Amino acid sequence: MFLFSDFKEQEIVTKLKTSMNISLLLSSIVIAPVLEEIYFRIIVYRILKKKIGVFIGIVLSSFMFGIIHYNLYSFGTLFLISIICTINYENTGRIIHSILIHSFFNLIMIIFTYIK
Repeated sequence: MFLFSDFKEQEIVTKLKTSMNISLLLSSIVIAPVLEEIYFRIIVYRILKKKIGVFIGIVLSSFMFGIIHYNLYSFGTLFLISIICTINYENTGRIIHSILIHSFFNLIMIIFTYIK
């Protein structure tokens, strides 16, 4: 926070802190993970994997996943969770596992937001 005090938290985090909204919770725990996993694993990762290989495909698609959240504070964590989801998708060939990992991660982050 000291080094990057000008950076704001994600807008959805701010909204979750200020109100317990069921549609926001549903969006964070169900809708966003489904849409983001389909986009980043099935579309982006598959294209990158074909063009530049598995390893660089995982790293680049995960980098893109971290960047689209527009948050320097959470970039490292998002990059890592994306790597985990992509490796899981690569190993199983099933998107549902990545969706569940992503959903569980978001649920844990929401719980931590309310505990704080």
